[in-house]
Amino acid sequence: MADKAKKKAKNDEPAVSSRPTVKKDFRHPPRLPTIARPLPEEDLEVMHHAEGVDSDSDVDPAYISPSIRDKLGVPLEVKLPPALLQAAEDTGYTRGVRQIQRSVVKMQAAKRDEHLKPKPPPIGSAQLDEQMLRKVFQKMAISSKVLRHLFLQMGREIAAEELEAMVALVDMRETGQATYEDFSAVFGNPAETLRQINIEAVKAAARGEVRQKKELEVDLEESSEEEDQNSEGADEEEEELAENG
Repeated sequence: MADKAKKKAKNDEPAVSSRPTVKKDFRHPPRLPTIARPLPEEDLEVMHHAEGVDSDSDVDPAYISPSIRDKLGVPLEVKLPPALLQAAEDTGYTRGVRQIQRSVVKMQAAKRDEHLKPKPPPIGSAQLDEQMLRKVFQKMAISSKVLRHLFLQMGREIAAEELEAMVALVDMRETGQATYEDFSAVFGNPAETLRQINIEAVKAAARGEVRQKKELEVDLEESSEEEDQNSEGADEEEEELAENG
C-alpha cells in the first residue's frame, strides 16, 4: 500500500520541463495614478470666474479679478467697512461716504497714472527722437550763436567757449556747424565715432581759440601727365599741318 501511495504522489506532481528557464530582467514600471499640477492662487481665481461665466450663474462676463485689475491699473470698486456705512446711515450723513469714495478713486487714478508714466532713462544715457531732430536740423543750421540763443531761452547761461566745444564735438568736417548726420553719427554710435573726433580742435575751442575752417583748394594750374602728353601731341599735329599747308 505504501508503494502505491508513493507512486500516486509522484504522478500527481507537475512535470518539470528539461529546457532552462529564463527570468525577465526588465519589468515595466507600475502605472501610478496621475496627479494634477497645483495651480497658483491667481489662476485658480481666474478659472473659477471663467467657469461661472460659461454656466448660468450670476457672475458678470465682464468681471476682472482684483489681481488683474491691480496689474492693469483698472480702478477697483470702493468698498467701505460695514460699520462706517451703518454709522452714515444712522446719522444721515451720506455725503461723507461719497466724499470718501471720490477720494479713493482719485488716489487710484494717481497711482495708475504714475504706473503708466514712462520711466526716465538711466543716468548717463540719452534717448533722442529722430523725427524731431530731423525737423530741427531742416529748419536751422546749428551754430554757436543759435545754440547760445536756445540755451538762453531755456534759462541756462553757457560760456561761449563751452558752446564752441559742443559744436566742435559734432563738427566732424570742421565747417563751423553741425548737420543731423554728424550729430546722429557721434551720439548714435559713440564707441566708433568718438575715435575720429579731432581732440585738439575740441580743446582749442574750449580754450576760446578760433578754429580755422577747412577749405578745399584746387590748383587749376597743375595738370596730369596724360593731359600734358595730349597737349604736346596736339601742338605737333598743328605744326605739321602748318608746314604742309
